[in-house]
Amino acid sequence: MQKIETATFFVAHLCAPVILLLWGNTLFAQNWTSVEPLPDNFRSDHSYGFSIDGTGYLVSGQTDSGYSDAFYSYDAAADAWTALEDFPGDARGYAIGDDWDGKAWFGFGQGTNGILNDLWVFDPATGNWEEKASCPCDARMHPAFVAIDDHIYVGLGNSASGDLNDWWEYDMESDTWSEKPTFPDTQRHHPYQFGIDGQVYVGFGHHSTEIFNEWYRYDPASESWTEMTTLPDQGRVAGAQFAHDGMGYALSGDGEGHTSMPTGEFWQFDPLNDSWTQWPAHPGMSRWAPSSFVINNEVYLINGMSMDPGTFDYMDTNWKLAMTPEISSDAGISEYLGETVICAAEPLNVAASLTNWGSDELTSVQLELVVDGSVVLEQNWEGNLASYQSAVVEMGAYAFDAATTVNVQITTPDLNPLNDAISASITASPEGTTQWLITLNTDNWGDETSWEIRDEGGSLVQQSGPNAYNNLTEYEIAVSLPSTGCFTFTLMDDYGDGMNGSQFNGVDGSCSIQALDGAEEPIAVIFDYDGSFPFFELDHQVNVNAAVGVNSVEWNEQAIVFPNPFSDVLFIGNIARGGNEITSIQVYNALGELVDQQTIQLNNSNSFGPLETVSWKPGIYSIRMEQGTHTRAFRAVKN
Repeated sequence: MQKIETATFFVAHLCAPVILLLWGNTLFAQNWTSVEPLPDNFRSDHSYGFSIDGTGYLVSGQTDSGYSDAFYSYDAAADAWTALEDFPGDARGYAIGDDWDGKAWFGFGQGTNGILNDLWVFDPATGNWEEKASCPCDARMHPAFVAIDDHIYVGLGNSASGDLNDWWEYDMESDTWSEKPTFPDTQRHHPYQFGIDGQVYVGFGHHSTEIFNEWYRYDPASESWTEMTTLPDQGRVAGAQFAHDGMGYALSGDGEGHTSMPTGEFWQFDPLNDSWTQWPAHPGMSRWAPSSFVINNEVYLINGMSMDPGTFDYMDTNWKLAMTPEISSDAGISEYLGETVICAAEPLNVAASLTNWGSDELTSVQLELVVDGSVVLEQNWEGNLASYQSAVVEMGAYAFDAATTVNVQITTPDLNPLNDAISASITASPEGTTQWLITLNTDNWGDETSWEIRDEGGSLVQQSGPNAYNNLTEYEIAVSLPSTGCFTFTLMDDYGDGMNGSQFNGVDGSCSIQALDGAEEPIAVIFDYDGSFPFFELDHQVNVNAAVGVNSVEWNEQAIVFPNPFSDVLFIGNIARGGNEITSIQVYNALGELVDQQTIQLNNSNSFGPLETVSWKPGIYSIRMEQGTHTRAFRAVKN
């Protein structure tokens, strides 16, 4: 069975970014307000949205009834939509457009007759569409498309033969096309793009299993490409974009793994400083292929699809955000970013995201952490935040006695106290023994699944290795941990869809861990994943507070690694527990990669070596040693 992504079955490629069993609360969407949905229950993806002279428009798109030629206008003052005469070209989805000098240009995409390369222009003064010269390029879906200075620049997208990286220029006056220098990076479809001050900006997008976050500028005068600052976040595809008041904006879209991001991310690009700034996310999870336009200094987010309803579906709610805040002085806590899981009584780092929701510059704020009604930490933040910009405030560490709810709050007065505090739940990690039983039921893509266990210092204790599992198979894996303490189990999927096989018409997998007693009987479930959601990595901390079974027998002497630090050779001493022991030695680097493994018969010897380490790179190495059911792990450093 293959995981297939096509224009008509895009939902098949849903994956998720890293999901942690830690959580934070967010008020980042607080300044977005809802607007009226379209009439006729028109819900769509890949519609083209634009605004001209204070009126918004939405045309075509793919709906749950197929490709559409519907055309609507939006009155912002009345918050009302009106159905217009249908678009006269082919009904379509995956199309693209841009407006220039009071007219909207639109084309490409896929319709019932196949993939398109046509071009149309809409004049709101007459209410008419006019067909222009088709591009002499490959017909394509969701390319880059930017109208600027009486020209249109089109490229990338995917054709019947695959993704493209060509680049074309259309002259509005002569109604002609000419080919230009190709895009300088990997071919891709559904990028983000906009034009600012005579320059064209293009980037992000998707090709094969890659989701990009690189960003480029095309200069029409010199016909040259320049790589700009990469988005300081995960790659993304199939969002909305626009330029406004000299800035560019990337709104929503799918993240890495081609699935909804946890929040509706919104980023501002400053072309003068070549920099990105995160803005307030729209409510809910991010959306695949929404539309947007700007009216009266407010940006509108319309339609699209998302995992937000619990399954991948069309969105009924539309939103708008004022590009300039109405309140002058408004500092707010937008998210709790600290650690939230107590493990082995270690102090937790406390941090929060401070956002300037006001129109005035924010330069200083006093924050405090309140636990059970008492202020336990205080922090004075000083800096420089423009409207909608955020900063992470590190408040220090605090040792929590037990699970509780905490508040981070601002004590500096401003004009909006409603966003001055945020709560977070502090939970305790499950408690377990040194004996675990991992039960793994793979989905239809078992070779994508792997796992590892690390101790509280980050050293690798045990791992499955890549490509270790078959499809649709149950595995029971016994694990003996070397000691008590805080351990992190990480379940990994290298495709990014977790074990959520049902989204590809397959079978969901699962993974659970039970803690065992000295008789190897289960006493507690300490981890349980049911395959219902995607992930790249799923981290779970366990407080191992009881040594049971064979692990309760201590080796009389601590193993010695010498020399430590080492250079070209490494010896291990004091490793025999007595008699002729068969000992397995595995060495992992800091990335968890196996760099050496040996099985030896000690023959009454108490040491082993040398290990040849000339090819090992400088860094920290984790050495795992097993004798029967006894396991120990320790570290060594290569200079």
